[in-house]
Amino acid sequence: MTCEDRFLSQLHQRGFRFTPQRRAILQVMHLLDAPDTAEVILQRALAVTAGINRSTVYRTLEVLSDLGLVSVIDAADDQRHYLLMGDEEPHIHLVCQSCGSVTAVSFTKHDGLVNHLWDEHHFKVNTSSFTISGICRDCLEKQQPHRDTA
Repeated sequence: MTCEDRFLSQLHQRGFRFTPQRRAILQVMHLLDAPDTAEVILQRALAVTAGINRSTVYRTLEVLSDLGLVSVIDAADDQRHYLLMGDEEPHIHLVCQSCGSVTAVSFTKHDGLVNHLWDEHHFKVNTSSFTISGICRDCLEKQQPHRDTA
């Protein structure tokens, strides 16, 4: 089943239609190489089809996220960024608070953390929006004083 088929099926189950606006947003999501903001998605979708507004983009992104089709990333620029999951396995997003880079890390490699959160806190992790903020290696190295190698 394609991404579009899954989305269409879920929309129908919830009583929604697959409008030209929703189709345009899904098309834009397929073209993104990296996570992007709802505003950028709106501008790109407007180039595909007229009549799309900001609230339609946000509602559609929310439905796509609820269905596990879109990953939501709370990025260093204090905005949410969205990326189509496709057939990828769930993953954690590491967001650098210094440069804003986003690195995807396989979720299955960190099952221990997820299991711990469930076992100790009865907390079920939402894999479509699992983000960890910190400082990336490159930024840490830039922050370190240069050492003499004499």
